[in-house]
Amino acid sequence: MENFDIQEQLKLIQLFGHFGLWGYVLIILGTILLAIYKKRKGGNYKLVIILGVGLFFLYGLISGFVAVYLISPIYNLGN
Repeated sequence: MENFDIQEQLKLIQLFGHFGLWGYVLIILGTILLAIYKKRKGGNYKLVIILGVGLFFLYGLISGFVAVYLISPIYNLGN
């Protein structure tokens, strides 16, 4: 039973890593495309870039906390 839980936990970590990577890609592409759109319309594209960078780091911070939460039960098995 315990082996099944470890396998499910590893699958969850793999799924989180896969979707986490696509989250970064979407943030970067969305920021670039929105900044280009704002620049063509004459809007404040610098604000879009600043918000995109802030969102990138906030997403990284949240991802780090979630990763620690997912990995800590497996790490504790070694102790």
